[in-house]
Amino acid sequence: ILRVSGRLNYSLPADGITLITQPFSAAKGDTIKYDCTYTPKSASVDFGFIAPDGLFYSLNSTSGSINKSIEVSQTGQFTLAIRNNESYAVTVTGTVKY
Repeated sequence: ILRVSGRLNYSLPADGITLITQPFSAAKGDTIKYDCTYTPKSASVDFGFIAPDGLFYSLNSTSGSINKSIEVSQTGQFTLAIRNNESYAVTVTGTVKY
């Protein structure tokens, strides 16, 4: 499986999920690592992916930054996504490796 690293620079609208990649293949046990900062720092933001089962799997951050990995629990097509849980826009910058 091709490993990819991408640079993120997104303004996330309020109360929604933003897709940040085209679908890609991953296998059970693969990891996706987010190393990002965002403003405002007090915002609640979920970093993760939409899995083949259609569900959004994520890691939550409320500190203005995240440097964590999330493991894929199934094989198939995935789309990276970030959810802004706030009623205002949030700006995210950083990298993602998958």
